Amino acid sequence: MTEMTYDRIARHRIHTGLLLVALMVGSGCLGATDEIVEQPEPSVVTADVQLEGSPTTANDLIVANAVIEEGTGPYIVNWRLDGVLVQTSPSLVYDAGFLSVGTHTIEAEITDSMGVTGVSAVIFTLQEPNRAPTVSLELPDEGIAGVPVAWSVDASDPDGDDLVVEVDFSDGTTQRDLSGQHIWGEPGTYAVRVSATDTSGFLANAQEAIRIEHADAPSLTVSTNPSPQGRIHLNLAGQLTITTSTEDPLGPVSVSIEWGDGSMVDPAFTEESHQYTEEDVFVVRVTATGPTGITTERVFHVEVVSVADDLEAA
Repeated sequence: MTEMTYDRIARHRIHTGLLLVALMVGSGCLGATDEIVEQPEPSVVTADVQLEGSPTTANDLIVANAVIEEGTGPYIVNWRLDGVLVQTSPSLVYDAGFLSVGTHTIEAEITDSMGVTGVSAVIFTLQEPNRAPTVSLELPDEGIAGVPVAWSVDASDPDGDDLVVEVDFSDGTTQRDLSGQHIWGEPGTYAVRVSATDTSGFLANAQEAIRIEHADAPSLTVSTNPSPQGRIHLNLAGQLTITTSTEDPLGPVSVSIEWGDGSMVDPAFTEESHQYTEEDVFVVRVTATGPTGITTERVFHVEVVSVADDLEAA
């Protein structure tokens, strides 16, 4: 093969290589590294619509927040309440104010800076707001120290909730009940307070005043046989008979008799008799106790002598 032939083949190979390079460059299969452009990944917008607090009733303020999970800010948000467009703004917060009783939907349609849109919503139900209970106290204006005073409470709840009712008698004692009796031990004016609390913590209060007076002692009348003349004289063969009469407008009166010789009768009937077994001078006490615990007492002396001494004295 001649030198001219080799030269022709070499030139052909060079032309073929240059053509392939041109084709590869034109098709993008070959080029400088810094000229390669990566295509961006498709973006998404995801969010979670949350309500501030825990609204449950029509008295609760409704504020919704769109919490972005994925997306590229800034954002444009179309807020819809129950399907109606109510706000378009860059704000991720929507103040719905107070809504009616029932089920509601708040929807956020969010478009990010890349033009990608995502939608999130929250569905919630509002109940009737809780209402406070009502309470009142029935109590007389006056009472007597030591005497039970009847009282009663009228308490109700418009929502039908269970109630805890507590009465404070202002003397250091309280009671959880709707009615009863209370005894004030000391005279004075007392402010009686009652509270009713429902299951939601709503509270109602009422107050009444009562004036407690001193109690009068019961009346006591005592007669004896034999009758006293300074002191009662009695021989061992005889008996001492005591008749009593009592009265107290506040209630029944009990009577006790101490005969002075270590024996007594309690309670005593309106007429009681006793015979002594030895000579002496005895102190007899007749005590009447009223319903308030206040007492009235009568005291007299009995001189007991033997039958012989009694005859000599005669």
